[in-house]
Amino acid sequence: MSGTYESASKSEGKSILGSFRVMNDHPLVVLVGTDKEEVLGPTAQRRHMYLLWAGVLSSLLVAAFAVIWRLMRRQYLSAAALYEERSLLRATLGSMREGVIVADTKAKVRLINKPAEDATGWMQGEAIGQDVTAVLPLSSISEDSTGLVADAVLTAGQTVDLPDGTILSTRQGQKRRVAGSLAPFIGANGKTTGVVISFHDMTERLEIENLSYRDPLTGVYNRRFFEEELQRVCMPDNLPIALIIADIDGLKTANDTGGHHIGDRVIIKTAQTIQSALRQDDVVARIGGDEFAVILRNTPLEAAEMVVRRIMKKCADTIVDSQSLSCSFGCAEMRSADQDINSILAEADRRMYEEKRRKK
Repeated sequence: MSGTYESASKSEGKSILGSFRVMNDHPLVVLVGTDKEEVLGPTAQRRHMYLLWAGVLSSLLVAAFAVIWRLMRRQYLSAAALYEERSLLRATLGSMREGVIVADTKAKVRLINKPAEDATGWMQGEAIGQDVTAVLPLSSISEDSTGLVADAVLTAGQTVDLPDGTILSTRQGQKRRVAGSLAPFIGANGKTTGVVISFHDMTERLEIENLSYRDPLTGVYNRRFFEEELQRVCMPDNLPIALIIADIDGLKTANDTGGHHIGDRVIIKTAQTIQSALRQDDVVARIGGDEFAVILRNTPLEAAEMVVRRIMKKCADTIVDSQSLSCSFGCAEMRSADQDINSILAEADRRMYEEKRRKK
């Protein structure tokens, strides 16, 4: 219900007139005066409307302000929570010993922590926005690169381990052995929005392990590594496996006549000569004072015997203290996974001693 109503009263002998504009039984505007024209005339009506709309607009402004305030407060709380989450994330990444790099779906770096900075040589301010393959250039024997592996993670949406033997080329040109993994970064919508790469430097640990597996005099593998490798190599894909045992002839005489420094030279030269006749993936180890062992993967006995003849020729051409190098050799072959590799080794050793006896 709305309209204009007239009311009259007296105060101090004067008539007081009033008009009310109401809506839904609630007065919105009240005009009071002593003159009827003043409270009911055209001018009064305009004043009624002006004050009415002013009230309505004021109410709308108050309501709008309240809505805006609630939205701003909600946005502030959301921003504060987001800032807190980001601070927590940065603190967590900063406390990790592993290097961590986060890249988006376009392979652009979005985050890099301190260990990753130290490992790659890239500071955060320089790395952000760069292609991840530039900041973290990885390579391996299988030629997998950061980009290819990252693409696989984005496509499959699954964690992928870095291949064994992965090499990181630092910004300063150093080569570092690393291990680690790449995992998809899942956003709030459940979709993959990037890749998280975590890695750690294996170089120093591998160097220490390498020293524990190397003969300090010759630099070839030692008996410990040979025995472990002998068990690892027994796989069908490596068959046939040939083992060669080599024993230096006349080492005691060289030590007695020339001294141990001459004997050491004979041992070193023998190790170098054997290694020079082998393939890159073949294994040679010093398993005794004057004894060496060789593991040849995917090599039948006939091919191993050819390797022995090649080593013998190289030894004959190598002179130490006016004497040619000389070794006695024994070969044996493992053809089936059912065979015992230690029995094959014993057979090679037996054949080596047979040859040594024939030389006496």
